[in-house]
Amino acid sequence: MDALARQHETSHENANGNMLDWVFRELLEIQEISAETIGDGTEVFFRFLDEPSEVELELLRETHTHAWWRDDA
Repeated sequence: MDALARQHETSHENANGNMLDWVFRELLEIQEISAETIGDGTEVFFRFLDEPSEVELELLRETHTHAWWRDDA
């Protein structure tokens, strides 16, 4: 999963002329999408963290360590 995310890292110039980097840092959580197909009205969830602190990342790691939907996790 990490390799797939890293393939999509990119840099480009924004409208203000500043360089913008999209960089994969860490995978914290995977959630199943229960719909068989994804289309209009399908609910999906993501969390965008804008420069999270180490404390915030550690809290997320602690609260997302057990995959509650899987018995083998």
